Amino acid sequence: MTTLDRLPVGQWARIEAVAGEGPLHDRLLEMGLIPGTMVQVSKLAPLGDPIELFIQGYSLTVRKAEAAMISVTEDKAADGAAEETAAEAIDEIADAAEEEIEHDPGSGRQSELR
Repeated sequence: MTTLDRLPVGQWARIEAVAGEGPLHDRLLEMGLIPGTMVQVSKLAPLGDPIELFIQGYSLTVRKAEAAMISVTEDKAADGAAEETAAEAIDEIADAAEEEIEHDPGSGRQSELR
């Protein structure tokens, strides 16, 4: 087991525990950093702080000190599955955007993009 601040970019892990107590601990849980949840380190700032995470379908940025409070277990098996899920989500968004472009709801007619 390691902490979230030590994971390399692109690595998926399962949250095991969130250390600390009080308002900061509660806020981390409210933001979705819940034990059992899968999280990916998606970006690091140039100096390594803050850290951008991908968790439960959204991006979340936390300070390195906050990430150090979160114990995780690396999940190499989830890396491939998570990439497939992300690719599927991107495809769905692209399809929805394409459908919206093809039909102009303002005029009630088909767009002339084709």
